[in-house]
Amino acid sequence: MQSNSHISEALKSLTTGSQFSADISVTAQDIDDLIRSGLGPVFYHVLNGGERLADIDNEMRLKASDITSRVLSAEQFRNIEAVMGLLQSIDVEPILLKGTSFAARYYPEPHLRIMGDVDLLLPAHRIDEAQDVLVRDGFKKSKPALGMDYEAHIHSAPLFHPDRNVWVELHRRLIPDSFPPSQESPLNLTSVDDEVIATSLGELDVRCFRTEFELVYLAAGWCFDLKNGFGNPGLQRSLFDCALALKTGGDELNWDDIIKWSNKTLLGASLYVLLSFLKRIGVFADSENRCEILGKQQDYVNALSLRLMHGRIEKHLVHFGGYGRLTSPSTTSNMFDVLIRKHAAWRNLAAVPGNILFPRREPQRFDRNYQIGRLQRVLGRRQ
Repeated sequence: MQSNSHISEALKSLTTGSQFSADISVTAQDIDDLIRSGLGPVFYHVLNGGERLADIDNEMRLKASDITSRVLSAEQFRNIEAVMGLLQSIDVEPILLKGTSFAARYYPEPHLRIMGDVDLLLPAHRIDEAQDVLVRDGFKKSKPALGMDYEAHIHSAPLFHPDRNVWVELHRRLIPDSFPPSQESPLNLTSVDDEVIATSLGELDVRCFRTEFELVYLAAGWCFDLKNGFGNPGLQRSLFDCALALKTGGDELNWDDIIKWSNKTLLGASLYVLLSFLKRIGVFADSENRCEILGKQQDYVNALSLRLMHGRIEKHLVHFGGYGRLTSPSTTSNMFDVLIRKHAAWRNLAAVPGNILFPRREPQRFDRNYQIGRLQRVLGRRQ
């Protein structure tokens, strides 16, 4: 099945060079959804290669988001260069992560990938020293939220520079320990130096992960967010990240490494969910049947669970479909929470109804008042 949403058509235009045809039915709400998800600039980019929108006001809103992103992106990259220079002054060579790396390496223009925080991976024993040099430069440590222990977290307390308006997160790990791919190779970082390549950022030499690593890291993080924050707008951007990384890697991608890492791992199942979805909507050609190989290598996701997950992803993330009384971002996350686990696929499927009724990460799931409150919200008696 192929989707004909604005998102899937934009993905195809970026990855195949096909002309994007602007459907005259693009509404103000569509534009709201795209801009809210951080996709305004990339949508404007593909629109420029095809037809114009029928409503000039909608097109001008996309153009405004593109111009704004150009300005903010240029400022963000200047900030990144400054941060990297400070860390390199104490002989710390961080690895660029997430949006920064993808914007610089895979997008036609860096501003098309809206960035939030600057995420950097450092050796754990150098984080305190790195924080100190950034604080001396004017960064402020954020106060931890109630119950948050940054010593045990994947990154240290976020740092904010009030004059530069930039947030920096210094990572000691890539994925939370609660998600099994964090202990699976290569995300366990036992051989991280083998996965790093050198590139340039302005006038600075920097380090980032090779594309094969980026793909599996992206897939693990995407599935973690599906399980823990289905309403996160970054989920849509990750579809573009993955599609453009695949396009950039092209025939040079070392699929042998990817297949090796994916063998009998939840990391492989996560990659299977992501790549097979891009294949479903006509973005990943998969001429070598990689998805079939990934599917056969693991027992955690089967055809039925994949169909359930892809249906939710397509409805809510690609088509921006709304939720009913019986569904919400929270209940959808509860579904993903048990469908992407290190158990047999049939066992994960069987656990879905129970986890929607009694979410396993909700301490009050068996509390009478908690369940009454949920029922009242479903019935519309209380907002």
